[in-house]
Amino acid sequence: MTADSSGLGTKPVARLALTMSVPTIVAQAANASYTIIDRLFIGHIPEVGDAAMTGVGICFPILLAVTAFASLIGAGGARRAARASPPRGAPGATAPTPARSPRRRRTS
Repeated sequence: MTADSSGLGTKPVARLALTMSVPTIVAQAANASYTIIDRLFIGHIPEVGDAAMTGVGICFPILLAVTAFASLIGAGGARRAARASPPRGAPGATAPTPARSPRRRRTS
């Protein structure tokens, strides 16, 4: 997707924010439903359901914090890498390599 096809710089900011936030909202809703359904199954385990729910309740905030930290580092690292790389056409810049499909061997 190029800047021309995505509308960055040409479309209104509010419309871009709305269209680009939809995939994130769907992903968060899927993650929340997974957590709810997981707790339903864990709670029905005979004899150890209560202890298992306690473990999930303790580990979930830790997992959430680790995921948030990973997102922070990933987003910040991508920005720093983009700013540190030379612009296209500058000395020392490398041209992006196009994705290629694997070559097929010809059978005779």
